Amino acid sequence: MKRALIACALVAALALPAGAALAQTGPGDETIRSFDSSVTVDADASVNVVETIAYDFGQDERHGIYRDIPVTYALPNGGTETLDLQDVAVTDENGDAYPFTLGWSGAYRRIKIGDPNVLVTGDHTYVISYTAPSMVGFFQNYDEVYWNATGDLWQVPVEKATADVRLAFASTTVPAILSTSCYQGTRGSTEPCPVAAVSTDQAGSPYAHFESRPLAPGEGLTVAVAFPKGFVTKPLAAATAAHLPVTGPLGGWWLLIIPVITFSVSFTIWYKKGRAPKAPGPVIAQYEAPDGLTPLQCKLMISESVSSSFAAEIVYLATLGYLRISRTERKALFMRYEDHMLTKLQEADASLSPHLALLLNDLFESATDGTVRLSKLSGSFYARAYSVLRQAEDSLISGGYLKPSRFEFLSTLRSNSVLRNRWTGAFSIITIAGMGGIWIYARLFAAGMIGISNIFAISWAVAVASVAFFVLITSRYTQKGVAIRQAVKGLRLYLSVAEKDRIAFHDAPAKDPQTFQKSLPYAMALGVEKEWAKVFEGIDMPPPGWYTDPSLSGFNAAIFLSSMHAFSTAATSELSHAPGSSSGSFGGGFSGGGGGGGGGGSW
Repeated sequence: MKRALIACALVAALALPAGAALAQTGPGDETIRSFDSSVTVDADASVNVVETIAYDFGQDERHGIYRDIPVTYALPNGGTETLDLQDVAVTDENGDAYPFTLGWSGAYRRIKIGDPNVLVTGDHTYVISYTAPSMVGFFQNYDEVYWNATGDLWQVPVEKATADVRLAFASTTVPAILSTSCYQGTRGSTEPCPVAAVSTDQAGSPYAHFESRPLAPGEGLTVAVAFPKGFVTKPLAAATAAHLPVTGPLGGWWLLIIPVITFSVSFTIWYKKGRAPKAPGPVIAQYEAPDGLTPLQCKLMISESVSSSFAAEIVYLATLGYLRISRTERKALFMRYEDHMLTKLQEADASLSPHLALLLNDLFESATDGTVRLSKLSGSFYARAYSVLRQAEDSLISGGYLKPSRFEFLSTLRSNSVLRNRWTGAFSIITIAGMGGIWIYARLFAAGMIGISNIFAISWAVAVASVAFFVLITSRYTQKGVAIRQAVKGLRLYLSVAEKDRIAFHDAPAKDPQTFQKSLPYAMALGVEKEWAKVFEGIDMPPPGWYTDPSLSGFNAAIFLSSMHAFSTAATSELSHAPGSSSGSFGGGFSGGGGGGGGGGSW
């Protein structure tokens, strides 16, 4: 590991008493006596996980426990990716099955264990096993599994937490473990674990073993193991590597009817429900956001890429007085890195739209003193950003601006995120339908109904392409939505026009600090913040009360824009990490990062 052993030992020695004190419980208190996670990495990039949880209910009567594991992740392009759990099973320590149900809790899969008609107390052991797909990160010189072993959303202390990571590759060459890292503590912590070692099992295969100090509620254990490239196949490559038979009788001309039917149905749906209403007129400059829409909602009305809009939405909350943004620094070993501190000034109230209230609460979910570093949200906010984005979009649907879905027959999908971005939607349809076509072809071929895939492949490709085409040209805007879209374009026009051309604007707001700060979040969301700042060049203005930067020697629109650009860049980067998109084994990780995670409790 990169950190020196002496430093690890010192940190562990200092942390143990505090952790042990937090883990002490009295009669009737619930606690996790031990949490042992065994992670086996397969060649298809999935991980097989076995969690052995020794849970002490104390004197409290409960039905059992529940385990929440994140499976839906927000992506930088504004879309989402759902990697659902497979082969879920729950037993006791003797292998006897526990009753359980699988449900949802936002972006988390909830494994609810226990009998609603039976109450339990005292010590009980739960062995939870499942497979999580696509959990290997692929980097230039190595591959890696970066796994949040315990999760950091448990509301009870964990007296002992361990994690073992094994490489289960069917290869004559035993892969070496290149590097390991282990992090413990609250989300975002880089505190190393007291035990992180590489050993060899009886079969001669290496595995990594990790142990944490006692964990308080809200703390977790995250591990990372890097290994050589070539042992794990990327999921997409693995899926397309399968080949079908190339011999067999020709035939199956009846399959040509598939694209005809598909095109006819798709065209009919598009003609009746998918055509965009006509715009009410030309774009006219607007000086305020229409209908009180937030910056994120405005961006959703004109664009389907919203990755940078979360930063604008945070700045918007700051201008409303709900939080303060402070530029600061953080230390890591001997280096200093720029960071930002968010301070909560007031709780969400009824004046906030639902998605803003959700965003404010999610930002400070793990904060104990009303403050949170932006860097500590890295790798954790992706699971909650999806809910915020869905809430913002749902408000536009309920407000009558957008239609619920692009195609009625696709509304049965659990998540309509595939419908949010037209290109993502089209690509997803092609991918899903393509894989489905391979499966159908293999079945028909095995049954002797068709021969070589020429006719089937052409028919299926044309059918899929026709559906994807109508997804791309289908509009979600209602007549009201088209009018609001024009108004948002008018707001962008007002914010982006140079000073020499602004004489055409009648009754425009005065050029003062209040106007600049009020419209800045919208300029950031709409991508015209530089143009908006130029309008205020040469105008003296005091720093806003919701932003502090001790490094600033002076203040004007250009200087402030530079600071906001740094915050926007950092926020976009930190809030959009998904599993496999960042590395943790060579010292770049933290507690709560990577795949896995979540938490649980009793019920």
